[in-house]
Amino acid sequence: FPNNKLTGSLPESFASMTNLLNLWLHDNELSGTLPNSWTNFPRIRTFRFNNNKISGTLPGSWSALTHIKEISITNNELSGTIPDSWQSWSLI
Repeated sequence: FPNNKLTGSLPESFASMTNLLNLWLHDNELSGTLPNSWTNFPRIRTFRFNNNKISGTLPGSWSALTHIKEISITNNELSGTIPDSWQSWSLI
């Protein structure tokens, strides 16, 4: 759903979409934090959240996403550093 002027926070309920491969929500007006519960995407390959208003820190728990190939999070309001646990991703 890129570039649709979507607003609001990223729903925890998305975690129930276990067959999801790509989640492209870039170029919207989404806010809130990146949900810790999103570690339940066993097949996810791509997250694109760039150009939104997402805040907070990067969830260390996301290191459980073993099939991830791309995370695009530029141009948001994130703070902190990249979690050490993300070093387990050898393909990013």
